[in-house]
Amino acid sequence: MIFPDWNKIGVEYSAVHDARRDTAFRFICDRLKFIRPKALLDYGGGDGAFAVACAGLPIDLIVVYDPAPNMVYLAQKTCSAYRQIQVVQSVG
Repeated sequence: MIFPDWNKIGVEYSAVHDARRDTAFRFICDRLKFIRPKALLDYGGGDGAFAVACAGLPIDLIVVYDPAPNMVYLAQKTCSAYRQIQVVQSVG
């Protein structure tokens, strides 16, 4: 199986706006309002868009992890204005 190189396609992927993404984010955020977690790990968080969608929820800490350095860079830019979001390159 061949996996995509997210370092190469991350910028292009992040520029794509898909209504399904908005629908999924809204659905998950509604569930998180009910669950009320204190922390959230967005594993494979890409450009950080989901973390930003969750930033208005009462979650103390949102951690975004992605194995692709370019996606981490995009997430750092996307999430820089949100104090409760941390973007990490390692989960170890």
